[in-house]
Amino acid sequence: MENLQNFLLQNYIHGQYCFYPKNNQIKNQLIMYSWKKLLQYKPKEFENQTLEVEFGQIPQELQGTLYKNSSTLFPRKNGQQGHLFDGDGAVLKVTFSKSDKPIASYKFIRTPGFVEDENSNEFQSAGLGRTAIGNRFTKIWKALQIKNVSSTSLLPLREGPLLTLWEGGLPYAVEKYSLKTLGQVDTSTPFSAHPKVCGRTGRIFNFGTKRQGPNSYINVYEMSQKGQIIKRSSAQIRPGHFMIHDFVLAGQYLVVPIYPNIFDGVFDLFTGSKSYGQLCRWAPERGVEIVIFDKDTLQVVGQGVTDDPYYVWHYSNGFVDQNGNIVIQQATYKNFDSFTNFMMDNMLDPKNKELFGKSCHERVIINPKSGKILERTTLHDQSVEFLVVDDAEVGQKWSVTYGAHMQRADDWPNGIIRFENEKQQIKTYEEGQYVFEPYYIQDKTKQKGEGWIILSFYDGLRDKSYVDILNSQTLDLICRLKLPFNVSISFHGRFDPI
Repeated sequence: MENLQNFLLQNYIHGQYCFYPKNNQIKNQLIMYSWKKLLQYKPKEFENQTLEVEFGQIPQELQGTLYKNSSTLFPRKNGQQGHLFDGDGAVLKVTFSKSDKPIASYKFIRTPGFVEDENSNEFQSAGLGRTAIGNRFTKIWKALQIKNVSSTSLLPLREGPLLTLWEGGLPYAVEKYSLKTLGQVDTSTPFSAHPKVCGRTGRIFNFGTKRQGPNSYINVYEMSQKGQIIKRSSAQIRPGHFMIHDFVLAGQYLVVPIYPNIFDGVFDLFTGSKSYGQLCRWAPERGVEIVIFDKDTLQVVGQGVTDDPYYVWHYSNGFVDQNGNIVIQQATYKNFDSFTNFMMDNMLDPKNKELFGKSCHERVIINPKSGKILERTTLHDQSVEFLVVDDAEVGQKWSVTYGAHMQRADDWPNGIIRFENEKQQIKTYEEGQYVFEPYYIQDKTKQKGEGWIILSFYDGLRDKSYVDILNSQTLDLICRLKLPFNVSISFHGRFDPI
């Protein structure tokens, strides 16, 4: 039975079967992992398509544009992408207005790497999960030239284009209305995928990492709403870090925690025998290094190391409490195993029993002068990811957090969770329905906290992609829109209100 189950699951993921067997155990497992079909699709681009309302009505007060970046992971002639983060970027845009029905477009970000791969129908460059194509000497030459896929996140500028982001390189500019790729934006050094926009002032902050010989540095930036770097600074950190994914804006501080996931294997990388991502290692003995910058001067005000190791992909928000300490909330993991679980071979393996793994919703209190953690408290033991708050509250004390909820460690999130103080609400989607990052939108005609949650999701049973609008307080479904074609797995995006 187990061999039959694995055979059917493997072929179902690869699109060989479009039916469900009568055996309920196998049928349920196929439905459970049906999101993996998105790992095989080459999504179809579309432009200015009117969306069909499948349920409910669109709130008249909802106006603006939802932008979602996605990681397209379809195979080419020389195989599959190597890692979940290696997919080429594609932007979904859904525009809401009072006078018209919602209009959607979906287009690839035409980076040089994407165009080169598309023309040859082969993956040419190195990625996190694969080495570059070619002979031994080519692999050595291209070892550090990891393709900038620009597929992690995005940032719509008020006075400029849409920026598509990938933490290992420079941003790309995309025209907001046509989604035409305009080219790379020169920020000099990598510009991470998680910029923070101050809820009070609209100021944009971000960070990036740089290696210079044996030394490693954190760069911090302030960017204008036109996309120009206004100010920058840097701080030296311990060498050997592998990936720093997110950071926190908390009051007057920018907080950059550096977790003990390190790069270990220069020889293997330069010989092309292993990819960059295959050479990462969890080093708990290093603990967590925290660097704190003043957001106005961008100068370091605190830097320290805490012995207790853990890992965080995403934070919800941060603020400064009455004692002058930094308070942040986050989705905390015990280690960095999820990165290895995101290797494509592991994700396509029916026997793999982990994906994100177990997380919890946690509060951390930090001394800004020493960079030391004073307290860690588990607020909720639910497995959560992609935590968000009201954009107007970024960097300030807030009351409500939303996120994606995971029922199983080996599956994609299939629910939305709402935290308010000690209370939690969970909206679980049907079996085989998988959700991506949610966004809160304030209804400007109502009290603070009354609005909507908007998100995209994939229905593996029906093999269709949708956009849902939920009541932000009850999580009840208000409206469901069907997209004309499936879109790929998405990590991050933003709602840009009118």
